[in-house]
Amino acid sequence: MPIAMSSAPARIAQRRKWAGWIGFLIAVAAVSGAIWWHWNQGWKELESGLSRAGGAREENVQAQVPADVMEKLLAHRVEPVYPAEARQQRLEGTIALEIVIDRNGSVTSMHALNGPEVLARAAMDALRWWKFEPYRLNGEPIVVQTTVAVEFKR
Repeated sequence: MPIAMSSAPARIAQRRKWAGWIGFLIAVAAVSGAIWWHWNQGWKELESGLSRAGGAREENVQAQVPADVMEKLLAHRVEPVYPAEARQQRLEGTIALEIVIDRNGSVTSMHALNGPEVLARAAMDALRWWKFEPYRLNGEPIVVQTTVAVEFKR
């Protein structure tokens, strides 16, 4: 009659295999968490300069430029998303925003001058991605302030 051999070595090998997989999954989760954290911090930094309350920084603005002049310098426009909440409430209209554009043509700050909050947020979300050709004074790019109108229709 054969003697039954203990399968302890097989169980130990199986546990080591699972421990290896669990360690691998923990490492993947840690790396993924770190990547997400860095991505999230980048967004927070971007949005900190574009808040609704943070209006134009007057000390940096070198010129007030009419909207029609800046419209000709618009290089990249992102259309706003009409919010579902505004659609349900049947809100529409034109949101006027005062914006500051830096020497590189990026929108650095803005605030809504009128309109419902939900439409103003949607307009600002789109304007974050607008890009202008730099406005130049005596050949040098300068920081400017202008007004932009964003229309919402159902």
